[in-house]
Amino acid sequence: MSTIAVYLLPVVIISNLALSLVVLLRGFKDRINRLFALQSLAVTVWSIAILGFYLLNSAGRVWIVFSHVSAASIAILFFYFASNFPKSLPFVGNRIRYYSALIPYILITGLLFGSKYIIGDVRGIDYEINSGYLLFSLYISVYFVFGYIFLIRQYLSYDDLLYKMQVKYVLIGSVLSSSLAMFTNLISPYAGVFSYTWLGPIFTFILVGSTAYAILKHNLFNIKVVATEILTFAIWIFLFVQITLADSVTQRVINTALLVMVVVFGVFLIRSVIKEVSHREQLQKLTGQLRQANSDLLLRNRYLAALQALTNEITRSLDFKKVTQEIVDGLSTKLDFVGGFLILLMPDNETLELTAITQSRLVKKAIGFLPQPLNSYKGNLKKDNTLITLAMRTGRVQIGTDMASFVSPPVPRGVMNIIQTVLRIRTIMAVPILSENKVMGCLVVTSRSQKTAIAESEIQMIKALGDEVGIVTRNLRLYEQLEHANTQLMSANKELSRLDKAKTEFLSIASHQLRTPLTAIKGYMSMVLAGDFGQVSEKQMEPLRDVSQSAERLIGLVNDLLDVSRIASGRLELHIQAVDLYKLVQDVIEEIRPKAEKKQVELVLDNKVLGQVLVKADPDKLRQVVINLIDNAIKYTAKGHVTISFSKNANMVRLAVKDSGIGISEEELPQLFHRFMRTREAQLVETEGTGLGLYVAKTIIEAQKGKIWAESEGLNKGSSFIFELPEAEAVKPESWQEVITLSPNEDTNG
Repeated sequence: MSTIAVYLLPVVIISNLALSLVVLLRGFKDRINRLFALQSLAVTVWSIAILGFYLLNSAGRVWIVFSHVSAASIAILFFYFASNFPKSLPFVGNRIRYYSALIPYILITGLLFGSKYIIGDVRGIDYEINSGYLLFSLYISVYFVFGYIFLIRQYLSYDDLLYKMQVKYVLIGSVLSSSLAMFTNLISPYAGVFSYTWLGPIFTFILVGSTAYAILKHNLFNIKVVATEILTFAIWIFLFVQITLADSVTQRVINTALLVMVVVFGVFLIRSVIKEVSHREQLQKLTGQLRQANSDLLLRNRYLAALQALTNEITRSLDFKKVTQEIVDGLSTKLDFVGGFLILLMPDNETLELTAITQSRLVKKAIGFLPQPLNSYKGNLKKDNTLITLAMRTGRVQIGTDMASFVSPPVPRGVMNIIQTVLRIRTIMAVPILSENKVMGCLVVTSRSQKTAIAESEIQMIKALGDEVGIVTRNLRLYEQLEHANTQLMSANKELSRLDKAKTEFLSIASHQLRTPLTAIKGYMSMVLAGDFGQVSEKQMEPLRDVSQSAERLIGLVNDLLDVSRIASGRLELHIQAVDLYKLVQDVIEEIRPKAEKKQVELVLDNKVLGQVLVKADPDKLRQVVINLIDNAIKYTAKGHVTISFSKNANMVRLAVKDSGIGISEEELPQLFHRFMRTREAQLVETEGTGLGLYVAKTIIEAQKGKIWAESEGLNKGSSFIFELPEAEAVKPESWQEVITLSPNEDTNG
């Protein structure tokens, strides 16, 4: 052993011992501090054992056993330190797996202390390597290799630069120092070379140096506190050595008193420095929190602006496919994600179909790995057990790192793993699409950031986008349903128009064909009743009158049908001229009076207007309207009176036909002037009738710029039918005339 080793090893011992004490005092409750301190302490014991082996050779085997036990301790402590630095790996939470790593260490320690299976007899600085040494070497190598792997995983799992640099320098220092130490203290002795085992502890300076660099550059431990503690401990050790080396009692007393004063002062100094550093760390922490809050706010504002731009785009279109494609493309172009896809729930509330997927160049390349066309993959909400179906069932965002757990089934897991590797996806988010608390689908977003690096603001932004997608999807689906209903309605209207036209043509043809024979029947019946064909007995007279009245009713029905046909086809012409309404009513009353007398209904004509009552109207059509109103009043009045009255209002002349008959219910009044409309009471009193007379009357009056309506206080309280027409000047009828053709669109009561 060289003289330099005698001086270097104590330095290693003191530096590692000081480092372990400093780290423990910095925070004994912290697991990382305890593991690092124990590792430094194990290096200290290892160095002491090697120094003792070389200097005190008489107890050589004891020292060499202690050196190997210390080396075994360093390996297991490095394993545990790497699995917890800077944060614990997932397997640490499994206590059984975590502490089962101690079993090989306990076995190796037992073999070293209790047998010569690993280390045999000692001869000078050489010692016997037995068959168990291979097991010992394997133990050391495996634990250090696993430690390296853990540190590499720690380095790769963090995006934080500070954490990365801390792990990087600890990894470099531990790899270099342990590799060199294993060469001199593990491999060389196995080859029979024992002269360089003292170098092993010296190589630990590399780890101390890299740790010191991490302290200085990357704040592994606080440099100010560490420097203060090391300086204080150095002074304490120096004074303690002075006490032990003092030549007189007086010097020892003075040095002891000085040591006590320095210890007290050092404690206060360390506490004050720790307090100052603590305050500074709190300030830095608050500053960092403020900086992080500002960063989050800027990120949130950027996301909100991008989200608003995307929302504006998707709400401007009513094309469902275009909108869904803009949503998934916007994940890449506007929100800086890899991309995503949209899955919608079909009307059967079970089948899940892919509606849109990001169409970037890389995504298209990745889709090419699928063995089947993309649209052939369909999921099942009730049967599939994926994170997509879980998000839809629970209504909560699901975040994961395995793409296959989201889409397998139906996509094969192996293919999905390849696609995830090609796209370099690290994190996947499944956002349920809800509308009015009803699940409609799922928006899947992919990112290259680590799961732990996904900010809460990003998750909230994606949830907000999911809500927008839900609203847009619901609205577009409703619009599509409305468009479909409108198409069906237009088709139905077209068919109805065709059928209505055919019906009108049929009525016109049928009415014309019926009118000629009915007119002949009525004419011949009038001649028979008048005795033109000979005397008719009283017994024959009654049925002949019934036949004549039936023929007259049929002619009226045919006339109504013809009018309806002409109105519908736009062929009804009105020849407007000045008509004496009063005289027209008198003529109608005289014509219809026999029918009234037969029913014992009194007809009363009340003219409050002096002189002529002239209106602008078609005389034939106006006569038809007046006959219809007075005839209805007589028909639905069992016994009583019908009053026909005139009045003027501004430039309008009003005619009212009031009866004391069956009346009209309030709910049926608005429907009276519709085609084929008859009240329930009217159908009971008069079973025959078409319900066309009032419809034709309304059409004629309104075509002549007048209006018509009905009034009644209720059933059995009589009713009034009233119309108004523009007043005409007192001129001769033949001096002017106006022809009006009623167009089809004026028929508004069908």
